[in-house]
Amino acid sequence: DLTDGFGDGLWYANGRSSQLEYYASSPDEKSLVEACRRMGVIFTGTDGENMEIKNRGKPERYKVLHVLEFDPNRRRMSVIVQSPSGEIILFSKGAESAIPPNTKSGEDRKS
Repeated sequence: DLTDGFGDGLWYANGRSSQLEYYASSPDEKSLVEACRRMGVIFTGTDGENMEIKNRGKPERYKVLHVLEFDPNRRRMSVIVQSPSGEIILFSKGAESAIPPNTKSGEDRKS
């Protein structure tokens, strides 16, 4: 998990402090979350089923549908979430050799 702390419902990165401090299972995970924070997208907590962020100051809650943990064969991890508008989104992170071959440019057909 990226977070550890106290609270009712949501777990915050360092309990009740207003200054978030992130804990991660690897340095690259922590760097990714901290880079997002510098760009105005702040991970504020999770309750296991939902993930909350502040996107340029506006709170948003995403439902976590599935987590594909990192494994050495895939060389990436992925999270499937449902946005507040109902859109299904796949987020992936992983080895540079694993991500580009699985992407494409252009508009996807909506189903």
